[in-house]
Amino acid sequence: MLDQQKQLDKDEEALKIKEWEKKFEREQKLIEEREQQKEIKLRQIELEQLKLRGLDDQQIQNENSSRLENFDVEKSFKN
Repeated sequence: MLDQQKQLDKDEEALKIKEWEKKFEREQKLIEEREQQKEIKLRQIELEQLKLRGLDDQQIQNENSSRLENFDVEKSFKN
């Protein structure tokens, strides 16, 4: 009888440990998924900023080109 009770206690403890492990694994998976989502959002934001900067750089290059053309035209009129 005592051996049987000890075995039941061991089985119950093993079951609790397995349940705890499963819960821990689920929580870790959720944490990892959230971190991945954050990384994806950060990458998207970074890409959007790069795209905006790219447009800004393109606009700056266009303005500089226009200024150079105007400068060349003005310079040729003076000569």
